[in-house]
Amino acid sequence: INVSESSRAPRYVDLNDLELVSGYEFEYILAEILRRIDGDATVTEASGDQGVDVIWVRENSTVGIQAKAYDKSNSVGNSAIQEIHTGVTVRESEYSIDSAAVVTTSRYTDAAKEAAERSNVRLYGRSDLEHWLAEAELDSETLGELLDDV
Repeated sequence: INVSESSRAPRYVDLNDLELVSGYEFEYILAEILRRIDGDATVTEASGDQGVDVIWVRENSTVGIQAKAYDKSNSVGNSAIQEIHTGVTVRESEYSIDSAAVVTTSRYTDAAKEAAERSNVRLYGRSDLEHWLAEAELDSETLGELLDDV
């Protein structure tokens, strides 16, 4: 059987792929995923970002996001919540940020969940990313091109 390149079904990116990228690469991948599912997203400049890695502009709000590409066995602690809370406060006027969030390939400690609840930071974890990846339909070829540009 001769299967041409164009007749093959694309392989879509999954959580296993995201566990293999650096934190810097994850920021760009996350921005692409968010653009595909709702609104626009851009990666902030690394120097002076104050913990705000991605700005996600949706129809009615702007979200400042800290992206954490962690192995699934390594939980995100409350320092990430403190950083994004402070970062959003510092960068609010520059980006008109309405809310703060942390997105991870892993999970959160109880202390992080408590800190997020008290500081009104939204937490997105593995199941959220899994849902977004399914909706975004980011294929491996596009991922490769994206990483080549990073």
